[in-house]
Amino acid sequence: MTKEKPIEQTIRETVAKSKKMAFVKIPDTNYHAMTDFISHSMLRGMKSTPSKFMWNMKNPRPASTAQELGTAIHMALLEPERFSSHYAIQPKVDRRTKEGKAAAEAWGQQNAGKVALSDHDNDVVEKILARVNLKPKLKQFFEKGQAEASFFVVDKESGLGLRCRTDYFIEELNVIVDLKTTDCAETRVFLKDITDYGYNTQAAFYMDVVEMATGKRPDAFVIIAAEKSKDCDVQKFTLTQKALEDGRIIYRYWLNTLKQCQAKQEWPGYKDEFIAYNTPQWLVEAIERGDFSI
Repeated sequence: MTKEKPIEQTIRETVAKSKKMAFVKIPDTNYHAMTDFISHSMLRGMKSTPSKFMWNMKNPRPASTAQELGTAIHMALLEPERFSSHYAIQPKVDRRTKEGKAAAEAWGQQNAGKVALSDHDNDVVEKILARVNLKPKLKQFFEKGQAEASFFVVDKESGLGLRCRTDYFIEELNVIVDLKTTDCAETRVFLKDITDYGYNTQAAFYMDVVEMATGKRPDAFVIIAAEKSKDCDVQKFTLTQKALEDGRIIYRYWLNTLKQCQAKQEWPGYKDEFIAYNTPQWLVEAIERGDFSI
């Protein structure tokens, strides 16, 4: 009996031959383990120093509680058919009592293999789903698409392997949908988040990788910002052509720097010199007017 090849091997062989592979369905754990292909989240480590990039590669961080809730929201919106078989709502019981301990053990046995979701987190998920269902123009971005599609390519300019995993890709609209969970989706706050968290460079990277893999450039990169606090409201954002071009300049700089570091096998950190601090202008003005309530 012929043993089926691991999906990672198939991807590597295909990309080595054709330089690209599109719309790949690969388990999340396997995808993230393929670090020979550079993802945007990996590349963004170059923003600080190459040394930090290498540190993050060798010391991956475990998922935080916030990330776990984000994963539940993603699945509920993008893969609802998987949600109930993957998650189980954990009942509130007093484990200090004999009855509570027995109830918790019984629940664990009944839901073996599922991920526990607290009442609070499930409430957040349901509120976000309700918000989306009330907005037809928003709901369209979670219909008739493919969730968690992966793309692998060899970048012609750098020769490096690149990969991206779109939250949702709607071929009918030729649109990449990226779902972001956030504490605040207010316009002023989230527009700043796009810059602070590198969503602009991510958009440029994803659109370029998808174009390299499919031969067709996506028409748009849509960000859906869903609040996991406050009233769980949802707002949609897109990026201008100028924002995408600037994002490309930034990520290409990181990519070229990475290529140079790999060639030299040198991963420099912070510069070995003093950084001078000077009083910022807003504080100078406050001192001059005698305002010490800062």
